[in-house]
Amino acid sequence: MTDSPISLRLPEEVRADLDRAAKLTRRSRAWLVREALAKHLAEIVRTQTSHRGEDILNRIKEIQTSAMTDGPPRSKEDIDTEIEHLRRET
Repeated sequence: MTDSPISLRLPEEVRADLDRAAKLTRRSRAWLVREALAKHLAEIVRTQTSHRGEDILNRIKEIQTSAMTDGPPRSKEDIDTEIEHLRRET
């Protein structure tokens, strides 16, 4: 596997923590960042996408509830269209 360079900006405090960790472990900053990404990236993606799924599910529940209780009756097609729109946003 070929390494591909990237550039990123870090807050000063994070950069200082990274520098300290590099010194303590006698590893390069690049190595530490690669290891951290390899270890935690899947977890970050999972938590970020699960929150979005929860948000969409809550919105669908709101649509269903409002269709039954708020204002004039809505057709099944109107509700299905709104839910389908939410699904396409993901």
